[in-house]
Amino acid sequence: MVDKRSPGDIPRIDASDPLPAYQEPSSRWATPFITYRDGSPVHTVALRYGCALSSRERAAGLSAQLFADTAEDLQRLIEREDATRAALLRGGNGDES
Repeated sequence: MVDKRSPGDIPRIDASDPLPAYQEPSSRWATPFITYRDGSPVHTVALRYGCALSSRERAAGLSAQLFADTAEDLQRLIEREDATRAALLRGGNGDES
């Protein structure tokens, strides 16, 4: 299909318009990445900016950054941390497994 707009017809985007591909993050975790420790790859993830741990979460043993040997192990750690946090938010002591 031929676009018949003139070169001067530049679409204007208001500064308050959301970016087309942007979606609000659905997780409190940032995107996992691989770093290296002693030459070996280590799968790592950290809490997103603005999702800092409360003193109660730190006292329950939750971490702001997780490390694992494999992506699957990292996913299990994330799920365990999220389950512990959910138990804390429900009023538990955070040691439900």
